[in-house]
Amino acid sequence: MKTPSNSARSIRFAALVTMIAIASTVQACSSDRIVAGPSSVSSSPAPSVPSAPQSTQFRVSGTVTDDAGAPVAGVKVTLYTWSNGLTSTSAITDAMGIYSASFGSVSGISAFTEKEGYESKWHSASGSITAYFKFDLQIHRVR
Repeated sequence: MKTPSNSARSIRFAALVTMIAIASTVQACSSDRIVAGPSSVSSSPAPSVPSAPQSTQFRVSGTVTDDAGAPVAGVKVTLYTWSNGLTSTSAITDAMGIYSASFGSVSGISAFTEKEGYESKWHSASGSITAYFKFDLQIHRVR
């Protein structure tokens, strides 16, 4: 037989599990987009329309330079995009300071640059994000 303190702990545990299950269900059922069904149903077949590609590939690239405008090799650039959730990917700049990454969809972008001897820094893009987006970054040497 359980002691009163064990019973109270069991009840609290059951309540916690129930709250987690409810929160998970709400999160799984929620969506930013509500898809409405057709207002009427037609028995005639829909006209044949060539299908468009399901997703556009977005390429983000740029050059990382220092305070003097010289390209910096070996910088880790972590790109974060959001549209249907947060997505990230990392790239290392080449000898000319150039990096590049691709994403399935982009509605905003931020970058975090880091390299030993340089200040780690956040960068954000504003404006329209196009399929080929140039995102040049500048980092500062630690003195």
